[in-house]
Amino acid sequence: MQAVRVKPDLMLLDIMMPAGGGLEVLKNVRANANTRVMPVIVMTARSDQGTRDAAYALGISGYFIKTGSTNDLLAKIRRVLGE
Repeated sequence: MQAVRVKPDLMLLDIMMPAGGGLEVLKNVRANANTRVMPVIVMTARSDQGTRDAAYALGISGYFIKTGSTNDLLAKIRRVLGE
């Protein structure tokens, strides 16, 4: 997993992706000791409560629906990073 090698301060993760999707990637991120506590903001076009609940249950730091503005996303990133 590239996140283990690079060690980013934050991961922006799309939920709708091939090969199992973003929730599967998130499970792998949380299962790895090196990335377990890394902040993750999910970015998705899905606004349903079930997807949101599943992502928060896996320990995300924020949920951003892609129809939001860039300023909203930047505000969420700053909040998560404590800036």
